Amino acid sequence: LVPNWTYDPIIHVSGPGRLAVRCAGKLVGALDRGVVVDAMIDVFEAQWLHDMFAAQREEVVERHAKAQSQAASPTLAEHSLVSRVSQHMLRRTIQLIRGAGHGGMLLIADVEPDQIQTPDPSGLFGLRLKYRFGQDEPAHRYRTLLFQILAALAASSDKPSIGWNDFALDASPELGELEQNVFELSRLFANLSAIDGAVVFDKRFSVLGFGAEVSPDLPSPHEVLRAVDLEAAQRIPEDIENVGTRHRAAYRFVCAHPGALAVVISQDGGVAGVANRDGQVVFWEQSVSP
Repeated sequence: LVPNWTYDPIIHVSGPGRLAVRCAGKLVGALDRGVVVDAMIDVFEAQWLHDMFAAQREEVVERHAKAQSQAASPTLAEHSLVSRVSQHMLRRTIQLIRGAGHGGMLLIADVEPDQIQTPDPSGLFGLRLKYRFGQDEPAHRYRTLLFQILAALAASSDKPSIGWNDFALDASPELGELEQNVFELSRLFANLSAIDGAVVFDKRFSVLGFGAEVSPDLPSPHEVLRAVDLEAAQRIPEDIENVGTRHRAAYRFVCAHPGALAVVISQDGGVAGVANRDGQVVFWEQSVSP
């Protein structure tokens, strides 16, 4: 099962003693290894993650507002809607990778379009991309679908703004088809992760390439910390060498790129988010299904 964008509760079982219950896409409770855990353990609800994509959300909101300025009764898009749709696309990608059982890594780089086009002799900012995407419409397909979703919701609403609730309650065939298109895009991203190496995006979720290797020339951090809570107020030092190659590569990448995000999916189904917080490499164990 995949996260549901309606108000029907859905239960996702990810392994022995592991299940998560969601309503309207929001985690309401979970079991992890047979132990009841609090919903706050869901990394996707963290404020730091929300803030990381604030500039990109603002771009979407402003561009949608510009398109709506020609309408007789403009309908704006709320930031929460843009954020939730992107979250669900990423959640679905992670679930599909976990379901495939081969593991994978997603890297979200903090780069701008003009930087993407500039040749980098060492690879893309310390990445060696085996397969690089041309930066035309297919690479930006998620952004295209996002604007189509916002336009469809605005066309069917007489409200001054549309939010997540409007999306979750809309049962129109047009929106259903767009949702399916986003799901198929998530499937594509998950399939790309089957190739050795990481799938790389920018913060607009445009695909930069796949089969990416984090350069061994990037220095390893002196210390890696495990976050005990969502906002990493409490951090515990962890042994850098006591993890696999994907995790060590993710540590090097976010150490070198403070604005980046790495998501590591292990073959056993474990999911970890890695980010640079206050100059420290911090990871969060997603102890419930994303």
